[in-house]
Amino acid sequence: MQNEYNVTWERYRSWTLERMFTGKGLILRLMWFLVCGWAFGMTVVNNFNLIPLLFTAVCVYFAFFRDLRRAKKLHGDMEDDYGTEWLRRITLEDEQIRVVDGMSSRIYPYSDIMNACERKDHFLLEMKGKTCIQLYKDGCIDCTADECWDLIEAKMDEYKMR
Repeated sequence: MQNEYNVTWERYRSWTLERMFTGKGLILRLMWFLVCGWAFGMTVVNNFNLIPLLFTAVCVYFAFFRDLRRAKKLHGDMEDDYGTEWLRRITLEDEQIRVVDGMSSRIYPYSDIMNACERKDHFLLEMKGKTCIQLYKDGCIDCTADECWDLIEAKMDEYKMR
């Protein structure tokens, strides 16, 4: 079964924002927000002293801008290799998942799937090593989205039994 879609900056940014504001990312943002509020309070109490003001700016950066900046850099590096928009092809084979971006290819065994969840327009496969694979429902080539999801669930069950 194959799934393919074009990777653009907008799509890449949406992946980053989704990761930032769900699950552990949301908890991390809330903690940074609390620290930022405390630091800003210290700035006001100290009559806008430079040290707490700088600390507040650092907290805001880490809470909201660091991940987007890192994503922009990574996407820019890939743009250098593949162009501004490239085709990502994901093939669900018998024993592994093959992800092809331009001329590069990566292989993930089904046993590396830690979690799989279905979202509104895509499936998200969380792999070992903080890697995520996105399969878009409208990107299924030789199957339906339901058949794709059924295969993923079957493979996860099969490898959990081993």
